[in-house]
Amino acid sequence: MVNILFTGCSYFVGDGLTFEKSDPANAVNIFTKKAFGNDVIISNLAESGNSNLSIYFDTAQAMHNQPYDYVFVGITSYPRYNFYIGLEPYDFKRRTVFSPFSKQFSEHNGHNGEFSATWLKDLRDKFLAIHNDHFEILDIIKYQNLLINQSKLLGTKLYFINNICHWDKDYFKRLSNPLPNTLTRYTKKLLDTHNRDDKDIATLYNLIHNDYESSGNIQEDHWLNLYDAFYRFKVDLGLDNYHPGPESHKNFGSFLAKQLTNLNG
Repeated sequence: MVNILFTGCSYFVGDGLTFEKSDPANAVNIFTKKAFGNDVIISNLAESGNSNLSIYFDTAQAMHNQPYDYVFVGITSYPRYNFYIGLEPYDFKRRTVFSPFSKQFSEHNGHNGEFSATWLKDLRDKFLAIHNDHFEILDIIKYQNLLINQSKLLGTKLYFINNICHWDKDYFKRLSNPLPNTLTRYTKKLLDTHNRDDKDIATLYNLIHNDYESSGNIQEDHWLNLYDAFYRFKVDLGLDNYHPGPESHKNFGSFLAKQLTNLNG
C-alpha cells in the first residue's frame, strides 16, 4: 500500500468537476492510478483559494502528523493571500482571498467592526498594488527548500507540481550576460525592461538571481512540470465554466504520470 499526500488549490480540489476530489476525472486520481495503480491511500488536502503560504503550512503540518511515501505539492498562482476576518461565534473562520482573480466579497458585520464588500475589494486592490512577483517567487523557493529538507529527514519522496505559476520556459536558467533580447518574456515584464537601460537591467537581473541562489534555487529535479503548468492543459471547462474540465484533467494527469516515470528513470 502506497500512502500519498496531495496539497494545493482548486485545481486539485477539482472545482468544476461533479464529485470534485473523489471524481475519477480529477487529475490527482488519474495521475495516481496511472503512476501507482490501485493499491494506494490518497490524502488530498487541497483547498479552493489556497495561497502558496497556506499550501506550505498544510504540507509541512501533514508531513509532521503522519508518514507518507510520496508527497505532491501543487503550487498555485500569485499573488494570493488568505485572510480570516474577525472572530465571531456565528462565523468562526471566515476566510477571504486577496488575488487579482477574486471576484466576490461578502460584507462583514461583527464585534470588531463593519466592513462592506466594497471596502474589502478596495483594500484588496491597494494591497495588490504594492506586490511584486519576484518576492512571491522567492517565497515559493524558500517554501520548496524547507519542505525538501523536511522530506529528506522523514524519508519521503517529495515533488512539486506547477498548477498556475506565471513564469515562462527557462525563467530560472541564469544567463551570464543578460541583455534585453536574451531574456524570457516574463523576465522582461518583471524587470520592466522597456523603461530601464541595459546596465540597470543587468544589475536587477543579477540581484533577483542572487536572491534565488541564496535561498537554495528552484531545484528542478523536484518538479514534475516546472515549465508546463496545469492551466496550459486547459482544453475544456468544468461545470462552473471557469476551472479545467474532465478532458483537461485527463491530459494533465496522464502527463504527470509520464513525468514521474521519466524522473525516476
